[in-house]
Amino acid sequence: MGSVGDASAALEAIREALEFYRRLAATSPARYEPDIAMSLGAYGRHLVAAGNLPEAVVAIREGADILRHYAEEFPKGPAAQLLANLENDLKTVEKSIEEADDG
Repeated sequence: MGSVGDASAALEAIREALEFYRRLAATSPARYEPDIAMSLGAYGRHLVAAGNLPEAVVAIREGADILRHYAEEFPKGPAAQLLANLENDLKTVEKSIEEADDG
């Protein structure tokens, strides 16, 4: 990751994308909710890089929650794979938080 300014710009860009996708999803959820989930995953990864683990957990968990019903409906589809990736990211971040609390 680049300098702090780059990280801030990336987080802001992802927040803007999330707002945009949320507006689109209001009228067409099936089309845009996976994009929201993907953006939340990216947002969570950038938050991890910035050291904001609690907020990263919230973002990644929201993305996973959005994808869960798509993955159940199409267990071999791209939403299922993205869900698996987000759940793996979530476990990693939660483990990091636990280790920090224990240390």
